[in-house]
Amino acid sequence: VGDFVSVRKTTNDAWIEAIGMGQRLRHIRGGEQGAFKRPWSASAYQLNHIRQITAIDGNEIAFNTALPQSIAEEHGGGMVYKVDMSSLGTQSGIEGIALVSNYNTEAPPGRRGADFRNYRNGVQVEGTKHSWVRDVTVLHVSFAAVTLQNHTQSITVRDSKNLEPVGGYHGGLRYAFNIGGGGLHLFYNCYSEDGRHDFATGARNQGPFAFVRCTAVRGGQSEPHHRWTTGVLFDRVVTRDGALAAINRGDSGTGHGWAGANALMWNCDARNIVVFNPETDGENNFAIGFIGDAARDHGTRSLWYANTRAGFWETPQEGKYFGYAVMGSGHIESPDGPVEPESLFEQQLIDRIGETRAMAVLQ
Repeated sequence: VGDFVSVRKTTNDAWIEAIGMGQRLRHIRGGEQGAFKRPWSASAYQLNHIRQITAIDGNEIAFNTALPQSIAEEHGGGMVYKVDMSSLGTQSGIEGIALVSNYNTEAPPGRRGADFRNYRNGVQVEGTKHSWVRDVTVLHVSFAAVTLQNHTQSITVRDSKNLEPVGGYHGGLRYAFNIGGGGLHLFYNCYSEDGRHDFATGARNQGPFAFVRCTAVRGGQSEPHHRWTTGVLFDRVVTRDGALAAINRGDSGTGHGWAGANALMWNCDARNIVVFNPETDGENNFAIGFIGDAARDHGTRSLWYANTRAGFWETPQEGKYFGYAVMGSGHIESPDGPVEPESLFEQQLIDRIGETRAMAVLQ
């Protein structure tokens, strides 16, 4: 009890095939395009979750935080082994500063490959746990205001802004608040403008993670972005001219495939909110509640993208449009109005530590 361990989902080829991430990726659109797609390999998807042991009873171990995905024997099972967290820093913070990057004002805007000579990130966090970024404003970077990288755990980013990003509007740029590693991270009350993936995770990030009361203006698609990130909560996220998604990105890029599993959109507002369910038991994606104007124009481009890139048209997995901003083949509840509690994250925090302490934390 008290030790840190890694709980590893040791996937096998049966799991890769079950979720359609094998050779199928090459055949969705086929031809020369398909030849460049990279099927997933089981060896690259040994998925680790760092946890602390809170109790041991015989051969049963209790952890401080739930696991965000299934671990099934037929798909390779799992293992648990002790890890050393002592090399990570702790209780470190960056607060109350503005970071403004110079840039080449003569570079042609919108041109792929143009050299703006600006900073890529404002704040990059790695090698620490129980640390934070608060009240930071970042201007003129090309990738992220704040990005959380490997060897991190329990990082809080709050009350921060990504303003006036500079650079192309294409792959690898404009991920305003980004999770690229670690686990148990929270983004609270953050603001982004002109992003592509304003609130996003990367490849093989194992949560839980939460984006709570965050807002994007002139945003793109906030999402688990590629390659099996699990356990992501989008709670009262507002991106009225953007989208929220938890989908199979299929043969996008080199073969992103299933971007996220066990993601939840709770009382959010977006032009469209698109959720699809993975093929395996114990993996779902949820959209519950909607706080926007259900009657306004919301479009279906994100749904079209998901069905097309995953090859789901005219199959049992095809995502449907139901006349609301919330659409897809995942678990959908109350697509035309909010549900209680107003914020799932805040209610769970109150349940865990009491309302007085929770309100002090959230102010």
